[in-house]
Amino acid sequence: MKLDPLRLSFRDLDLETEFRHTYDYENRRFNQVGILLSYLTWVVMIVFTYFNFPQNFLKVTVVIALALFPIFTFVMLITSSPRYIKYYQVLTAVANGIAGFVFIYVGYFVLDKNIIAISGIIAATFFAFLILRLRFRIALFTTLLYVAAYQLTLLMPTGHKTGDIALLSAILWLIEPISIVSGYILERSSRQIFYQNKVIEQQKQQILAEQQKTESLLCDVLPETIVERLKDSPQYIADLFLSASVLFADIVNFTSISERWLPEDTVKILNELFSLFDELVDKHGLEKIKTIGDAYMVASGVPIPREDHAKSVAGLAMDMLAVVEIFRTKYKIPFNIRIGINSGPVVAGVIGKKRFLYDLWGDTVNTASRMESHGLPGKIQVTKETYELIQDEYLVEERGSICIKGKGEMTTYWLVKPK
Repeated sequence: MKLDPLRLSFRDLDLETEFRHTYDYENRRFNQVGILLSYLTWVVMIVFTYFNFPQNFLKVTVVIALALFPIFTFVMLITSSPRYIKYYQVLTAVANGIAGFVFIYVGYFVLDKNIIAISGIIAATFFAFLILRLRFRIALFTTLLYVAAYQLTLLMPTGHKTGDIALLSAILWLIEPISIVSGYILERSSRQIFYQNKVIEQQKQQILAEQQKTESLLCDVLPETIVERLKDSPQYIADLFLSASVLFADIVNFTSISERWLPEDTVKILNELFSLFDELVDKHGLEKIKTIGDAYMVASGVPIPREDHAKSVAGLAMDMLAVVEIFRTKYKIPFNIRIGINSGPVVAGVIGKKRFLYDLWGDTVNTASRMESHGLPGKIQVTKETYELIQDEYLVEERGSICIKGKGEMTTYWLVKPK
């Protein structure tokens, strides 16, 4: 722990400043209780003087009323306002010091009763360390001032016997260390608790940061709604969507073209292109499912259903063609993409334990893949199901009947442009 046990302060100045602010703020209630008890003590002293030393009653009352009540009342007001909380330690120390000197004056000089003076000093010391909760070094400096003043008072030439002076000094220096040690232990414990809480808070923040990092990574792999469901109930997630659209895009002849490149160039170019596709997916509010080699798969209407799923994925397909054209001109690479789209029911869910994957299954997915593989470079091929959903907003041309692997003869369409 970064605590200097001798000076009773943190070596880190920022940590020390934070502790003082926290300590002062949390202990202001003790300070207020201490002031109220101080009021009660002086009232008792005034009453005691009235019955036992009536000739000195007025003098004692005036001294207490003028010297103690104003400063302690002011400190009470200061501690009631968080805005001025930083001043209360010094002001309370001044008030406590005045109280110590008042006890010396009243007990020794006015009432000529050393037992009253020494009792008042012991009480003021106890209050400084344990009730008013002054910080240790401030309390130590303050109390040593009036203890030393009282000790000097005892050495003044008076009618007191030497034995009485020695006894009073012994009583004072036997009891005084108890308050000092108690105050030291109390503040040391407060500092240890404060530091432990700081460490715990830092650990919590680290854990929270790691959790947020993990969630961020999960959201990069899985849809955000799926991540929330996994957090709430880490069971199998499988949903049926009666109407959704699936898009497959594949770079034509990418394998043969990339054979002429260095591995890092292949990854760099593919990453840049797919990153542009990712931005388009986000722009259209769709869901990227996965990449397989140089193939790119997107879904619309999952995991959040939407009525315009076919139209939104058609808009994405048009933008993807435009991006590829710009990309091809930039790098002067003779490649193009094929895009296939199909609409219909799909099953979606999360599979895997170590590497989560949100994937789609069903005939709709297989047919969308066939639309891509049986398409042409620079073209967007769609099924009749998709055509019927987008024909009012997009210009679509019939390709005709073609043989689709695993499906037989199918009538397909080319998505041309928006109307």
